[in-house]
Amino acid sequence: MKKYITISILLIGLLLVLSCSEIPEDIDPNSVPLNLTVNENDWVLVEKGEFISGLNEREDEVPYDYEIMVTEVTYAQYADYLNSALNDDLIQIENGLIRGFYKGDDFHNKRHEFEIPEGNYIYYNLNGVKCRMKFDEGIFSVRKGYEKFPAAYVSWFGANAYAEYYGLTLANVKEWEKAARGSDNRTFPWGFEEPTSDIANYHHSKDPFDHENAATPVGFYNGEKHGDFQTRNNQSVYGCYDMAGNVAEWIGTIQHGSHLRLIYGGSFMEYGYNLRSFTENSSVPEYCSFQVGFRCTRKVGNEDKESDKVLH
Repeated sequence: MKKYITISILLIGLLLVLSCSEIPEDIDPNSVPLNLTVNENDWVLVEKGEFISGLNEREDEVPYDYEIMVTEVTYAQYADYLNSALNDDLIQIENGLIRGFYKGDDFHNKRHEFEIPEGNYIYYNLNGVKCRMKFDEGIFSVRKGYEKFPAAYVSWFGANAYAEYYGLTLANVKEWEKAARGSDNRTFPWGFEEPTSDIANYHHSKDPFDHENAATPVGFYNGEKHGDFQTRNNQSVYGCYDMAGNVAEWIGTIQHGSHLRLIYGGSFMEYGYNLRSFTENSSVPEYCSFQVGFRCTRKVGNEDKESDKVLH
């Protein structure tokens, strides 16, 4: 008898969890008066030099000038890439999963390292519940209103492929952190002040898309008013937006002694303290999530640019 009571309690608990975890309906982006002023096609220059890195505040340096995207790559930009890659026979689509080639990692047989050989890997997951991309009649397109939202459900492989296709690179750890922290050791891209709901998209930040759509359009926190929601400008000292919150970002650097890829910036799922510019997460490179996107960097001049990979 006790066995059946225990099973009943477990089933009731499971039903409660399922009912509480239902995905809320989206808010139509076209129903929110948006005053977007940031151009997602812009780049900013980050000059070479020293900066303070990491939680333990160690001195570090990026010994070359580089440019970094002002915002994360948007759905519209990623859809353009997928259409070009499809036309060039660089990707394949099956059951909503987009795959393409990756050259593989150097393998050193470390304790926590899995081998990633040359082959085809998942770039993108069209089946994601919050995916804003669709593929109809041989063409990738973005659901109306989401063109300027950050591209999500992109794996590290898919982010890296985008960068390589356009002759770019994913920001490595030093590039990303320097662009976010500047040279004054700031804790957050905008300075030292803890996040508030008007300056970043994080857990329960109460922006117009909170709970439902989760992400906000890139450059949403631009100091402008969107409907009844007043924002403050969250750009970094170099002019990058959304380096704290909204979607977290894939990093080009590979973890020492591991196949994992780093993720920086925190997302709308994080609490405010996890938006600090030195907070580091990681995942397997095939991970596709509605809370992870990416941005790219590119070389300036003829100086050698550091590899995006850290040797194990």
